Amino acid sequence: MLIIFFFIPTLSWSKNITYTCNYAKSYEANFLYPELISVVVDLQQQSLITYKEDGNELTDSYYCERCSSTKDRVEIWTKKYNPWSLNPIDTDNARVFEIYAEDLVGHLWRPLQGGYDYRCKIS
Repeated sequence: MLIIFFFIPTLSWSKNITYTCNYAKSYEANFLYPELISVVVDLQQQSLITYKEDGNELTDSYYCERCSSTKDRVEIWTKKYNPWSLNPIDTDNARVFEIYAEDLVGHLWRPLQGGYDYRCKIS
């Protein structure tokens, strides 16, 4: 019985979290944006399981920079490009999708540009 007691929190914590985010508004951004972003993260492993924009599978191009809790901001970054760098290769190619835990607002942005807000749901 004691073993079951210790495994129950682990089993419930290991669930993947799915965020479904719909476009809400723009902040003078000038890059193409999707209407729908779907994200599945494994908070226990702090890893990205799935990242889709308008149904297009883009998981191989992104990773979880910060995905540890539903009480913190989730950050999904493009691989190979640093959004905080001023290197033109990074500023031209980096994209970040953040989901804020307190109000489930998502924000898709690129370096030196505005961004787009999304209303997200956890399912």
